[in-house]
Parts: sequence; structure tokens; C-alpha cells
Amino acid sequence: MDAIGEAGAGVIVMLMRPLPGSAAAEEIPPPSGGMDLRTYGIGAQILADLGVHAMELLTPSHNNLVGLEGYGLSVVGERSIPGEA
Repeated sequence: MDAIGEAGAGVIVMLMRPLPGSAAAEEIPPPSGGMDLRTYGIGAQILADLGVHAMELLTPSHNNLVGLEGYGLSVVGERSIPGEA
């Protein structure tokens, strides 16, 4: 959050899995190694609805993000999260 504050602009989207034992948790199977496509799509839709189009990712590792064009999004760069190895 500090890096985004220093940049003067940015968006943080946090998506959490439903709590174990809740009705929603029973409907959504646990992901197998990473973010499931439903959650990925929800995050992309939130960014698109906020008017984000071109974005620079703050990330601890490189990811190949596919299908963003369908939401009108594109990754124009990546930067390491400060303090992350």
C-alpha cells in the first residue's frame, strides 16, 4: 500500500475465499494451487468497472495473465513488491 501511495494513484483489489463452514464455502470448491478462474474473473471485472485499462502490477513473482483483454485490461509492466523476496 505504501508503494501505491508513493505513486500517487492505484487500486488494490483483495478477494477472499468464503469462511469454512459457511454456505458459500460449500458451493465453491477449494482452489487447486492458486487462484481459481472464477475469482480471477471477479477481480478483472472489478478493475474494469473501476475504469482501469492499462496497469502496472506490484507482484512478488512473474505471472502470465491470460484473458485480460476480454475485460479491456492490459498489463504494461511489473514491479517487485518492496520488501518481498
